Amino acid sequence: MSERKLMALLLLIPLVFFISWVGMIKYMDYMAENHVKIAVRGYDPRNLLSGHYLNLELDWNATDCGQFVNRKCPRTKFKNVYQLFVPEERAAELDRTVRFNDNRYKIELLFNYRRGNQPRLKEMLIEGQPWRQWLAKQPESAAEPQS
Repeated sequence: MSERKLMALLLLIPLVFFISWVGMIKYMDYMAENHVKIAVRGYDPRNLLSGHYLNLELDWNATDCGQFVNRKCPRTKFKNVYQLFVPEERAAELDRTVRFNDNRYKIELLFNYRRGNQPRLKEMLIEGQPWRQWLAKQPESAAEPQS
């Protein structure tokens, strides 16, 4: 085998692996038994390196456990804290909405969850809408904390 063909083959291996991996993830999303919603609350970890991430802590007390098998929340299958990347433009506003919520809005994380598999975070919902849609309907100052 010539050196040129060997190099082409070696370059194709990672590409085939990557395409297979993405296909497997999409297939797992498609085959997921159900989506589950888990209530969250925001917190401020004072991490200067966090960038434009919302820090979200699962709130099992406000979660409907009836959506799970045997009506029990599988708390050990989920992490306690999740980070959600948001674009810079309105990140501070969205962060204030989540951290200073005081039950003004119903905020949940939507997961793909299939028993026996690791849950996969799909979306953050505010008042049942994806956060991007909810935020687009809000005036610029809607998320200001009440004094």
